[in-house]
Amino acid sequence: MNLVKQNWKKLAKQGQLIDVRTEEEYALGHINGSILHPVDEIESFNKEKNKTYYVICRSGNRSANASKYLAKQGYNVINLDGGYKAYEEENDSYDTQEEYKSIEIKADRKQFNYRGLNVQGQL
Repeated sequence: MNLVKQNWKKLAKQGQLIDVRTEEEYALGHINGSILHPVDEIESFNKEKNKTYYVICRSGNRSANASKYLAKQGYNVINLDGGYKAYEEENDSYDTQEEYKSIEIKADRKQFNYRGLNVQGQL
């Protein structure tokens, strides 16, 4: 399931957007208001069963596994295809990250802009 930026944030505000990545991945960037619940700890998930939860990871694989497990436990869950990676790409969103600080570059130094750099592979 794909959602536009406004819908992702609405789900996060309602406590229905569950991020199953690691703490380290979450710290690198996440949708504000999403609830971190790493997939390795999914068995301890204990939320209301009368809501629909939208599960996200980096690319959709871990969230698919977490969604299957939660569905077997009686939760109404939807796996968000493409994960946080798709959220960034679809929405061209960097607003979940800290503001970039402006620093003075000395004349004898080269300046590089790494904004939007996408590193592939596991962290």
